[in-house]
Amino acid sequence: MQIEQIVGLIAAVVLFLYGIEHLSMELRAFASGRLREILQNLTKNRWAGAVVGAGATAAIQSSTAVTVLAVGLVDAGIIPFVQSLGVIAGANVGTTITAQLVAFKFTAIAPIFIIFGFLLGMLGNRLKFIGKAIFYFGFLFFAISIISDAVGPLKEDPELMVLLGNLDNPLLAVAAGALLTVLLVSSSATTGIVVVLAGEGLLGIGAAIPMVMGANIGTTFTSVLASLRMGLFAKRTAFAHAMFNFCGVLIFLPILTQFTGFVEGLGGNMGQMVANAHTIFNLVTAVVFLLIINWVVKLSEKVVRGREKEILFRTEYIEKLPENPDEAIIAIEKELKRQLEMVKSSFYLSYGMLRSGKTANAAKVEKMETLNKYLEEKISAAIITLSFKPLSKEQSERIVFLSRASNKIEHLGDLSEEFSRLAARLEERGEEIFPAAVEEMDEVKKGFDRMLGKILEKSWDMDRGTFNYLARERARTEKVIQVAYRNHIKRLADAKISAQTSTIFVDAVYSLEQANSALLRLGRLLASMKKIEKKTQ
Repeated sequence: MQIEQIVGLIAAVVLFLYGIEHLSMELRAFASGRLREILQNLTKNRWAGAVVGAGATAAIQSSTAVTVLAVGLVDAGIIPFVQSLGVIAGANVGTTITAQLVAFKFTAIAPIFIIFGFLLGMLGNRLKFIGKAIFYFGFLFFAISIISDAVGPLKEDPELMVLLGNLDNPLLAVAAGALLTVLLVSSSATTGIVVVLAGEGLLGIGAAIPMVMGANIGTTFTSVLASLRMGLFAKRTAFAHAMFNFCGVLIFLPILTQFTGFVEGLGGNMGQMVANAHTIFNLVTAVVFLLIINWVVKLSEKVVRGREKEILFRTEYIEKLPENPDEAIIAIEKELKRQLEMVKSSFYLSYGMLRSGKTANAAKVEKMETLNKYLEEKISAAIITLSFKPLSKEQSERIVFLSRASNKIEHLGDLSEEFSRLAARLEERGEEIFPAAVEEMDEVKKGFDRMLGKILEKSWDMDRGTFNYLARERARTEKVIQVAYRNHIKRLADAKISAQTSTIFVDAVYSLEQANSALLRLGRLLASMKKIEKKTQ
């Protein structure tokens, strides 16, 4: 090989990767919001998810981008773990489009797309984004034609032919395909290049088919890597993706000879045969994966262990508000109670971080607090929708109370964020709250536990007697807080703690005090609502 040939081939591959990257970027920038909505709304079952995943991958020419997006949406709580698996299966099917277009010499008309996209982009406004996407679509296939021209003379290099001939070992070819995909960060790039090499006679079909199968293994590397810093369910999604692609290769390897013979029987040139093999392989494994998806879920849960509950940005009771006002009010009340349960979980998790001085669960607390705000917005929207309906005086008063209750619950959730910030300050300094001070904080929190437990127990049936219990508990906790402050001042005087840690303790106790006050206000509101309800009966 001449140095000019090597440089030319590398440059052509770089242009191809550049085209894929920018096509994906343009389309995601143009439709990222819509894509998220589509993935959320049209992935209610595995088959619909597969269609969406295939379509999205075919559009942006990157199964890696779609699978990483799916993992990210699971971590964000936009789509459930189970529903993401359909998207991933579909992404494997969608990625076959590139190979098919290359095999059928789509590269011949790529310049037309480049010219048309460029001219369309000059018009500006919305057409500018569409024009750029069309431009890069033509660009990546034009780069493929350059690769094809660059590899043609390589058939005369006997050493390279010997090297490529060694890939007739299926396991070696699978490994080569996986490694090339990891290096290029694109299975579409790998399959496109393999189809070109096969079409030019540089790769035999016995090596080319295992290489495109190996590309399926290599493409899981990015999603697995991305999930490492994400939550439990994102990790399960990435594991399921890797297992799906790896097992698909394992299933086909024992029947590779028969499969190769079947593909050859379909006819076409060498490039078309490889593209057809890639399509059939991905389509069959995707269907099998979707049929056994429940088993995949169970295996993922066993391998990637964890007991935490999946947090989803969805309402449970007001997704479709009942037409009957009384039924709608009951649905809103149930959603409010769910919001309060979420606040409780967030509060306890963030308080645990403060006690330990570690922020291991900070991302989860932030996610739960975001969900708290999301629920507050959805509940407010439901209340506004309900207010436009003909309502009785009692119903009108009740929804006013519900709106106020939602606001108080959302405010209560803000306090868990304060605990997270205090824990971060401790971790930055490498300090912990003094053990005796932790015990005093726990004693203060017991009041919060009892008050919150009683509110969740009674909720919309809060009577005067229960409210009096809350008031007594709040008064008892005030005395505990006063003792805690006196002990703290003594520790500070004895120089047992630093000034910084002292401030954090004071802020933590104050936040607990605020939380107890917020619970008392919520209890008073609920008791008032019950009182008005009794008067109107």
